[in-house]
Amino acid sequence: MLNLYRLRFCIYPDRIVPSKKRLIPFQNIVISCLLCGCVALCITYVSTNLGVRFDNRQEVIDIQLKILDGSPIIMDGYYFGSAYNRALFGLALQSTTSLTILSQSEWYLILRIISAGLALLVFWWSVKGILSVSTKGLSVGILLLGYSLIFTFNHGWESPSDFLDLLFFALLVYFAVRKHYTALLVTSHIGAINRESVVFSSLLWICLYGINQRWHVRWQEVLRAAFLGISTYTTVIALRYWFGGLRAITQNTQSLTFFDDLVDSFREWEHSIPLIGHSY
Repeated sequence: MLNLYRLRFCIYPDRIVPSKKRLIPFQNIVISCLLCGCVALCITYVSTNLGVRFDNRQEVIDIQLKILDGSPIIMDGYYFGSAYNRALFGLALQSTTSLTILSQSEWYLILRIISAGLALLVFWWSVKGILSVSTKGLSVGILLLGYSLIFTFNHGWESPSDFLDLLFFALLVYFAVRKHYTALLVTSHIGAINRESVVFSSLLWICLYGINQRWHVRWQEVLRAAFLGISTYTTVIALRYWFGGLRAITQNTQSLTFFDDLVDSFREWEHSIPLIGHSY
């Protein structure tokens, strides 16, 4: 009887030791906040002052506000229709500038630092929730991530959606790996108001669950991924129409520049990441 009793608890170990929620050490919280804050300050400084970006700051601010009121956005002589769903930063900027404590440009800089810090923090805790990584390993990862972000600042105008894009993608990877489909779907639709790249959440789902270990297609998961991608991109187009009108979804609303960038990669070596480096 004693052996059967022991065998029962070997099969069901949770009955003998109740599961406990893993506590987050206070030290890890402090380290993550300090490190992510310092790296956020550094990369924001580089992003703001690199090349002619400082001179173009007011133009970038004006673009964020034009997205909200539907005014035409012209960059380098081209109508920028694909910008009209990227309203999240503009909404935050419009809300904060109503407070006359600081100037519009100062609020813009503060929001850039905050968005960078939040993106790094979300990345930190997303990795922490997926992998068993030490604090030292995560710290090295944050430093490498901050360093790699600098190479994407290869355009004369800042893209205020870039740091927030990292934030949303860190959440998407976390929810995809944890197989939280509903949370992934909701996050994708919310992230559509920042940038259209959240559509690739469907690709994450297909890569993780669309094909099993025997290379058999799991059609149910493929259909779920298809619904995720189509519904998210529908939200993107709806947001562009909402903010920019019909012109925003018919003229230069989205362009695939892979082949153009591939040619440029052989011609213009100053582009740091030729295939995906367009920050606009």
